[in-house]
This record gives sequence, structure tokens and C-alpha cells, in this order.
Amino acid sequence: MPELSTKRHSLSHIMSQAIAATFPDITILRGVGPAIDNGFYQDYDFGDFSLTEAHLKDVEKKMKHILKQNQIFTQSFLTLDEARAKYAGDKYKIELINDLATGGETRFGVYTNTLQNGTLTYDDLCAGPHVEKTAELDENSFKLDRIAGAYWRGDEKNKMLTRIYGVAFENREELDAYIKQQEEAKKRDHRILGAKLHLFTVSPLVGSGLPMLKPNGMTIRKELEDYLWSLHKNHGYQRVWTPHIAKIDLYEMSGHAAKFGDELFRVK
Repeated sequence: MPELSTKRHSLSHIMSQAIAATFPDITILRGVGPAIDNGFYQDYDFGDFSLTEAHLKDVEKKMKHILKQNQIFTQSFLTLDEARAKYAGDKYKIELINDLATGGETRFGVYTNTLQNGTLTYDDLCAGPHVEKTAELDENSFKLDRIAGAYWRGDEKNKMLTRIYGVAFENREELDAYIKQQEEAKKRDHRILGAKLHLFTVSPLVGSGLPMLKPNGMTIRKELEDYLWSLHKNHGYQRVWTPHIAKIDLYEMSGHAAKFGDELFRVK
């Protein structure tokens, strides 16, 4: 029985195959796509085409069709020259291949998906692991979740790619339980509760991540502070206080002045 992480990783490849089949007239380049804690994701460069949430249902439907075909995953390896030749038209793959080669890699894994009659359906640069057959993946155990933007290799100087997230579990029951838990968590989102219970407010003049506590929020903060102090005061702890600013010498010593010099708040 394959590990859940292996199933999730395999589903990211099935998603890529489904996307290629759903949009056959679009040139699509693939970035990275690993398994993650609750499922998988894959980055794509769609060129001028704009993928929306509305497209995900069609892609998901195509994925389930692929699973029912019981396609076979096969792993093989290429030399550096073979890998460069095979992916010569994909700048993202070439960059990954060159980086791996610089790190000493000499064999480059490629997986292929084939039908039972041997017809090739899809392939990609990847060392695995993958399931042996798509029938090992439960068509009701996954769901395409959302679309986000992601810079290639996490560098804001690179192109923004389209990242598609999917959630995947062993079976439908586990998937449904996760979806229900997420729905309940949304109801308890601190941004919703903060406004509803008059705990804090935010202002674009201050910053969206910098809440200003209202009386109700301050009451909660004070109660938490008092509770924490009640746990500490009888164990040898004492309270101190330090200023919020300091001489530049401190930050020169720590290295922050050289790294964040232009961003530091200065008083003259």
C-alpha cells in the first residue's frame, strides 16, 4: 500500500496531465509540485491564459477520468545531455536540471504515464516516488482547493506563476472530515471574530497586520497577562522593562544596521 505522501505526489502529476488534456491548445510550462501536509500543489506558467477557480471543476473531472483508466507509472533515468535535450523547450526544467548538475547529479529521473496498451499519455522530470497504477488512487479522496500566485523558486525577481492547491487523504471520509473542519475554522477566523466581538480594529494607515485593541480586546489581553504572571511569579521570575528604541551602536553590533539600515526607524 503506497504511503499517503506518495499518493499526494502522484496526484500532482495527474493534475498536470489533466490540465494538459483540458487545455490542449495552450502551451503550459510546469514548475515544481510536491506533496504537502494536507495534499499537493503544482506551479504552472500559462502564458497569456488566465486560469480561474471556475476551471478547477473541469480539471478535477478530467483527473477522475484518468484514475479510472488505471494508467501505469513508469520510472526511468536520463543522462545530463539526454535530460537537456528532452526538455530543451522548457526553461524551468532546464534551470532545475542545470542546478542539479551543478550539485553533482548525473542521473535525472523521468516518470511516464501509459495506458494499459502501452500508449504514452504524459511524462515529466521527477524522481518520484509514485504509485504503480492510477487505480491505487481513490477518485473521491481528493479535491482541487484553490489557486494562488507563487514566484518561480520563491524569488520575487522571477515571474509570478499560477499555483494550484489540492487536498488529498486516504478516503472520502477523511476528506469530508477535513473539509468540515476547515469550514468550522473559517467561522472562527480571528478577523471575523475580532470585528463581531469588537476586539480590535485595523487601519491601512497603521497596517493590516497591526491590530489596535478595543476595550474588549484589551480586557482579554490583560487577563492573559495576569494569568501568565500567576504561573511565573512563584518560580523565581521577576519583571523588567526595556525601551522600544536604542542607539544605532546596538544594531551595528548585531548586524541589523548593515542589513536593514534604510528600513530602521531613526530619531534625530
